[in-house]
Amino acid sequence: MSQAVKVTITLPDRQRGQELLTYLADSGSDTEFSVDWAGTGGVGDCTVPISNVTPKQWEAATLAVDAGYYDEPKAADLDTLSRSLGVTASALSQRLNAVERKLMKAFVSSCADRKN
Repeated sequence: MSQAVKVTITLPDRQRGQELLTYLADSGSDTEFSVDWAGTGGVGDCTVPISNVTPKQWEAATLAVDAGYYDEPKAADLDTLSRSLGVTASALSQRLNAVERKLMKAFVSSCADRKN
């Protein structure tokens, strides 16, 4: 079994992208492809590294997301979530703020070239 290879291609314009996609679609091979960015507005898909998020920050973030803390309206509050983790609301708030700060900085840095 051969190993898969992922290729990233930057094309000068939309027309060239359409030509490449048409070629791939018509090739009849078993190649899988997807478009991560089409340049038609918005940022598109990009990869945001999470390696600088600590295990405690990750635990807090996943709990908050799973509990609906980031839903509109919020389905959970800091006091309830902090009790689940056995920490103060202030400690949980600091962890979530740290994750948000790290991820937003990574998002903007990693995806800056995607916004046109």
